[in-house]
Amino acid sequence: MARKPSTSLFLRYVHALRRSGDTQAMHKAYTEWLSQHVDDIAVRQQLGSYQVEHHDYPAALKTFETLLGHAPDNLMALNNLAWLYYEAADERALEFAEKAYRLMPDSPEVMDTLGWILVRNDEIHRGLKLIEQARKALPQEPNIGYHYAYALAETEAKSRAEAVLSELLDGDAKFDGANDARALLRRVSAKPSEGATLDF
Repeated sequence: MARKPSTSLFLRYVHALRRSGDTQAMHKAYTEWLSQHVDDIAVRQQLGSYQVEHHDYPAALKTFETLLGHAPDNLMALNNLAWLYYEAADERALEFAEKAYRLMPDSPEVMDTLGWILVRNDEIHRGLKLIEQARKALPQEPNIGYHYAYALAETEAKSRAEAVLSELLDGDAKFDGANDARALLRRVSAKPSEGATLDF
């Protein structure tokens, strides 16, 4: 009698395919596995994370929405969907971020997601407080650092924002928000006579 394949073995298999560079085989493996194991949360989480990492946001949206259908309180799905909805200018972003925060208020990733969405929706002070907490928990995470600096700049704490950004961008910093962080640094460090604004 053949043994039933396990999730852990499958994840090791697709990880090996990914490391080998055979992404076509990896995608095929995910599709076939999930067609036979529709409620495999761990595999959907892994696939969604891969899609986000490689900026395949439409596919990631579908993956996490399907995951949430099987596990309505899945924190990873809620937090990722909040961020993906924000990127897509979908008004559901705040709703999902708030739900994730209610489920796990001590998670720095969740605090950062909610805080950033609040800041971008002009709820600056609550957003700043959440991002500041996330920054304390994960001081080396560059995107949280950028979010923190942006929120500071929005409260006119430009010198503090400049200090955060200068440290963050020391050397050849490379992260998803690096270009936005450099643009913000130019704005907060500009003299008033240069007419710099914080309009993004």
